[in-house]
Amino acid sequence: MSSLAKAEIQGLKQAGIEPTLDEIVWLNDLARRVEYPDPPAPLAMGQPVPIGGDWLWPFTIQADRWWRRTLDWFDGREELEAYALAYALAHGRIANAFDYLYTAESAARAIGEWADGLTCSRDELMGAIEKILNKPSVILDGECDDDDDSCPGPEDNDEQLVAWLVAGTGLPVEYWVRECSRAYCMAQIRAVQAQSAAFGSKPSLSDPSVAAQRELGRAVLAIKEAHANG
Repeated sequence: MSSLAKAEIQGLKQAGIEPTLDEIVWLNDLARRVEYPDPPAPLAMGQPVPIGGDWLWPFTIQADRWWRRTLDWFDGREELEAYALAYALAHGRIANAFDYLYTAESAARAIGEWADGLTCSRDELMGAIEKILNKPSVILDGECDDDDDSCPGPEDNDEQLVAWLVAGTGLPVEYWVRECSRAYCMAQIRAVQAQSAAFGSKPSLSDPSVAAQRELGRAVLAIKEAHANG
């Protein structure tokens, strides 16, 4: 159940009101709309590319962080560098995908097991990577154009990037880190900044989260009135 709904229900109980099951479901649905005003947009994930038995997805922030560590671990080992990049792209949307791959040895073992299950050639894999990144294979060396949103940025900017997105949209950290491509995150940053400028840093009354918050407030009042008159 939504934490916001729990708080509202607790407030009603403290006021001596025991919400019905239907009212609890109603409040939970409205609270979810406050916390997540827009459902995860398919466009946010980017366009995947099939490879032999799996799919590569555009970089997520989670995948970017881990891949940049592999550049230090596997420096000069071109074959392993290539498959590390592919592994990051294939697993970037999976929760906790890299949590236990924090050494070169554990990473190389996981990459090898995954690569053994692929049914494509190395050239086919490289072609899929280039389609995802819209970049030639020089990106395997970590050479990126800082103005290119499809290219992952420096790792030390990730925390600030995510903080901006969470503060500006109200959507949770996990959504931005795992569900969205980095390019989409950068586009949303520009949108949030433009909206802040347009509204003078005040939320728009038409914002879905603001509208949902108003509706939640009305629902709580309606429940209070219904129980007072019941």
